[in-house]
Amino acid sequence: MMTEPSLFWVDPSEISVLLREAGVSSAARTSAARTPVAPTSAVRTPARTKPTLAADANPSRVHGSDDDGPGLPPFTIPGGSFEDRLLALLEWVRRIAVFEHAFVVDREGLALVHESAPLELIAAAAELSENWETLRKRFDLSTRSHLAIDLGRSHRLHLFGAKSPWGLLSLGFVTGDRVSSTSITAIQQQFRRTLEIEGAK
Repeated sequence: MMTEPSLFWVDPSEISVLLREAGVSSAARTSAARTPVAPTSAVRTPARTKPTLAADANPSRVHGSDDDGPGLPPFTIPGGSFEDRLLALLEWVRRIAVFEHAFVVDREGLALVHESAPLELIAAAAELSENWETLRKRFDLSTRSHLAIDLGRSHRLHLFGAKSPWGLLSLGFVTGDRVSSTSITAIQQQFRRTLEIEGAK
């Protein structure tokens, strides 16, 4: 059994072969079956201003912070709504992995929050994330593994799936820069922490 964090890389042309071998159906879900799973009123995108992620002035509204590793900015999960916490998470990810698109999506392909992400990318990422979860379980890969797919010659999609009170949610972002393994681990940890805080309410 794999116990260390791992990155599973596939070329887009090879993903369908892997899925067929695993017996996973790639049929698209119908939009009529899609219903929101998280308590969000509407999809919002973060402002392009540098976020302030210091602790809230009211300690009762702050849910804690972690040391995110050497050279990485700390992330404090803010008070407010679940949507506010996801938006803060995307802004923190931007500080350590400069992305062109980013989003958090549910298993039905609905974005809870996103930053400049095309709907086609969001829908495809939801399908890939669920299929990846099936492959991960089948091949007994670490729960700390994530999916990375090259998009052309210069960009890569990173996908992190995690359980939540509303089922599988996925954090994804597209970047043209290399993302260090330390950053990958920190992003995955903080995504899970954000979901765990919500589930503990």
